[in-house]
Amino acid sequence: MDFLPGFWKNFGGSFNYAYTTSKSPAIAPFPGISKHNVNVIGYYETPKYGIRAVYNYRSDYALNANGTYTGAARSVRARGQLDMSASYNVNDNLTVSLDAYNLTDSKRFEYENDTKVSRWVDYDGRTFTLTARATF
Repeated sequence: MDFLPGFWKNFGGSFNYAYTTSKSPAIAPFPGISKHNVNVIGYYETPKYGIRAVYNYRSDYALNANGTYTGAARSVRARGQLDMSASYNVNDNLTVSLDAYNLTDSKRFEYENDTKVSRWVDYDGRTFTLTARATF
């Protein structure tokens, strides 16, 4: 159900926030789970074309420290990432899409005790895909 007039009726969006905490210090922090997570989605879609932007953010989080070769307790710094997607319906049987990932050029930094001492850095860089989908 569209309630906005004209040009504005094709806009949409979504926002969610998750907060995770524990009442028991014995199991906190949860390994691999951020305390704060945010997702924001905005889009403009018509029957012929659409564009969508998604921003995801998560605060820093701890990793398991099992005394392996990686050393003591490790954490991952907070990071956000922006992705975008655009699609165009050429006709009823053919759609062309352009997707862009990590437009913020975000890196995943793993550290031990001090955020300036990196243990591991994952870097995918900005990634683009061009796709054609056909139905027969």
